[in-house]
Amino acid sequence: MHYDMWAIPFFIGKVDLDKIKITHKATEKIWLSEVESSFGKEHDIEPETFEYLQSIILDLMPQDLIGQNPRFGEIWRNTYTQKDWQDIHIHPNCQWSFIIYESVPQGKPVFMNPNYRLIQNQIGSGGHPRFPLDFRPECKKGDIVIFPSMIKHFVMPGNEGSTVSGNIYMDYNFS
Repeated sequence: MHYDMWAIPFFIGKVDLDKIKITHKATEKIWLSEVESSFGKEHDIEPETFEYLQSIILDLMPQDLIGQNPRFGEIWRNTYTQKDWQDIHIHPNCQWSFIIYESVPQGKPVFMNPNYRLIQNQIGSGGHPRFPLDFRPECKKGDIVIFPSMIKHFVMPGNEGSTVSGNIYMDYNFS
């Protein structure tokens, strides 16, 4: 008998960028990487944008992962130059997060396997096809990736353009 245990779901789909209408009033260089970002800043998001994003997310995710009362948290834009990168991080206190590749031609996200240290210790630095150290989806302009907020991730340098990121809150009750 075969069991695949502890699988971590990621969802990747297409977004109509013309329906993403977000105006950020200010940006600044933040985080260790000093990426230009509107994180934590005031912004205007059209109600239609929220509705569209919700429909995309609900279409991509299976029903059994949709918790009660799904709602958006912080939404922000990062603007990258050719040399910019993003340091390793998680999105705390929320359940799901997303990245929309707004004008970045080819995204360079790296999502770390939560067991990468154990895999390196037991199997080696190269991992194994059944035990990969990381996941590097080939995301391009117009793509969205939705992932569990607890997953450590970072962005490698080498692209110019902007992404829109955000957090999603859901209430899970398994009693």
